[in-house]
Amino acid sequence: MHVGVNGRDWLAHQMTKAGLAYEQKDNCFTWVEDWDAAQQLLDKQLRTAWAPLLNRWANQSHPWLPKLLAQPVPYYWSVQEGEYATDIVFRRPEDLQRLYPQLVQFAIALLQSTDVLRFMGYRVTKAGRPRLDFAGELITTIKELVQGTCVKHRVLGNLLKMYDKFSQVLRLENLLINVRDFKVFRRREGVSDGPMEYLRLRKTVADMHRRAQLGRRINERYAEALAIVEDKTSLSELAQDLGKPTIWKGRSARALNPLAPADVQLLEAISRGEFMLNGFRNRDLRALLFAGAESAEPAEGKRQTAKVTRLLRLLRAHSLITKVPKTHRYQLSHDGRRKVAALLAARHANCEQLLKAA
Repeated sequence: MHVGVNGRDWLAHQMTKAGLAYEQKDNCFTWVEDWDAAQQLLDKQLRTAWAPLLNRWANQSHPWLPKLLAQPVPYYWSVQEGEYATDIVFRRPEDLQRLYPQLVQFAIALLQSTDVLRFMGYRVTKAGRPRLDFAGELITTIKELVQGTCVKHRVLGNLLKMYDKFSQVLRLENLLINVRDFKVFRRREGVSDGPMEYLRLRKTVADMHRRAQLGRRINERYAEALAIVEDKTSLSELAQDLGKPTIWKGRSARALNPLAPADVQLLEAISRGEFMLNGFRNRDLRALLFAGAESAEPAEGKRQTAKVTRLLRLLRAHSLITKVPKTHRYQLSHDGRRKVAALLAARHANCEQLLKAA
């Protein structure tokens, strides 16, 4: 038996019952009287007792079912396709219309394949490459649909999508079909008193809540990467201080050259997608900046670590990164995200694109 559940349509019924005013177009909401209250109703869906609900629907749809077998066999309810969507609603449609072409360009031209793999929860090596046991490929496509322009990333049968709906709603959406690479903290099936451990995510509705957690995190990582796109400051204004020596904690720091290969490699390393949420450490940059860093001799490894320490000091001196308190991790600062994204985008643009922007 196949059952389709639309969470947005369900939410509309919930809000109507709760007396919450809203405006709905197709399968999205362009305005809600109380967004926090609507989110609470949406989260309530995940606390549904799925098996009893689906069993009741099955009995209503097939009333002869109990009479067909002497010993009735219960359904094993599983999720064939689980979709999780995050809607970002703009107050003015023209704001999204102005921004969306830049988001599309960023998603198809600047995001690397390993960035998207990390967004979707797949592990990559410290060197920023797909793991050797990764048996698949990532394909990015762009299509013009009735609802808007859709950017779609496909990997191992799963999808991560972005599109504009009705020129007012930016929707980030992932569709998980192949869940073999995802984990859930649970007991082994059939062992009610066994220890809790991380095991493979199942398609059963018992893991529905974990599936929703994964979907939400995928969209949040994607949104975090897209958040650096909108900026009206000219490139010359953004980069003018980077090209000058500066003083940090009483010590001089050299200028950064956005066109020098070594500095470009450094900027590309700190802006990688896997560092968006958790930040990066000295060892992470070392693996990206030095070939064979993991197998280097102790003396060479110490030299590489010291050089990365100096580079971190350089980046902090130019306010591109900040240290995460009480950790050995660093993250791009707000201004750092803007500056690095703009510099890398300009570096990847061709002459025609640069002249058109001018």
